[in-house]
Amino acid sequence: MVIDPIFLATSGAEAASAAGAIGAIMILFFFVFYAAFFIIWIVMMILILLGLVLWIFMIIDLIKRDFKNKDDKLLWLIILLFTGMIGTVIYYIMIVKKSKDNKEIKKWFFGQNYRLP
Repeated sequence: MVIDPIFLATSGAEAASAAGAIGAIMILFFFVFYAAFFIIWIVMMILILLGLVLWIFMIIDLIKRDFKNKDDKLLWLIILLFTGMIGTVIYYIMIVKKSKDNKEIKKWFFGQNYRLP
């Protein structure tokens, strides 16, 4: 059985005080809930934008990269376009990270005038 503190009050002032306290608690709860929701939403949007930027960089890398077989480029393009972030991570691990020519990647990323260390 739930006992409501407003009905336990003996006077109107006590009832108003109890109702005000409950109202303040509800307002505080909703403020904290929506603030947390907003922070989570902002973090998710930042992660989505970073994923989109990485996806675009991988597509540009795919277009500029020379493969031994032309069908490999088409296959990777289909994988990147249809699998999104999962395909981007797979492409990065299998192609970009294993690339033996890391200096060429730095030149591509920083520009042709980049001096290699």
